[in-house]
Amino acid sequence: MLIIILCSSAKLAFDTYLTPDSPDYLNSFSSIADYVFNAMFITECLMKVISQGFVVGEGTYLGSSWNKLDFFIVCTSLLDMMMSGVNLSIIKLMRTLRPLRIITRNEDMKVMVSSLAQSIVGIFNVLIICLCVFLMFAILGMNLLQGKLDFCNVTGN
Repeated sequence: MLIIILCSSAKLAFDTYLTPDSPDYLNSFSSIADYVFNAMFITECLMKVISQGFVVGEGTYLGSSWNKLDFFIVCTSLLDMMMSGVNLSIIKLMRTLRPLRIITRNEDMKVMVSSLAQSIVGIFNVLIICLCVFLMFAILGMNLLQGKLDFCNVTGN
């Protein structure tokens, strides 16, 4: 499944270079590839739901936050496919979440993302302290250098 996610990500990168003036075969290839990838992701989601259960019970599909992310990405892909005639950029923006599916497959990435999410409060506290220190040095610099660099030595005509 990782190969499919990587191919889908490559297709998304390819889409950034498509314009309405691009040849028709490129646009049709892109839309067919989009349908194929969406069908694969939907099939995987349905297989997981059938094997684990959807909501009720322990160890169900939506019991894991990573599967919730997966399900959200699949739902936005479905919404994008259903509204292909409507030009809503926010739905197309949700396609960029597809590479996040790699996180749900790799345990090391899950640990890294979870620890990063847990450390956000500590990072925010350090950021506040750094901003206070920068503010103190800015005030000190303004007081020490005020008027010292503010002169012009150019003679007028």
